[in-house]
Amino acid sequence: MTNVAIVGAGPIGRATAAYLAHHNIAVSLWSPSGKSTRALAIGGGRGRLAYEGALQGEAEVGVLAHENALGAFDVVLLAIPGHAYPAVLPRVAPHLHGRQLVIVSGALSLAPLWLYERAGVAGIGRWSHHGAPRSPPRAIVATTAGRRKC
Repeated sequence: MTNVAIVGAGPIGRATAAYLAHHNIAVSLWSPSGKSTRALAIGGGRGRLAYEGALQGEAEVGVLAHENALGAFDVVLLAIPGHAYPAVLPRVAPHLHGRQLVIVSGALSLAPLWLYERAGVAGIGRWSHHGAPRSPPRAIVATTAGRRKC
């Protein structure tokens, strides 16, 4: 079974986690500041998301306490705002490896190039990046279960 880690637990990270969990894909969130995942926590490294929109329901997701856990995942999706890249990418990059699929969710960003260069320095094999659709046709809003909308 594929397991996915999402770096960033803001609206994009939470909506992506809700979508994946809804489709029975194991997913965990890591928040660089820890603020966004604290609101989700239900204990034992788990969190709960409520979501509505194109999909509706609740899902249990993993909550990662530290970026060093990222190395255990098959797929790592970066869902952080561009202004956070300088602080977050150096924390994440040492935990990525050549057997992972790394997806950078960041329009108008040089983050894929930065990661590609760091991968070369670290001796990690080939990396590629691909364009993604501009926006989904329908939205998903993920919130903390039983709490205010974020």
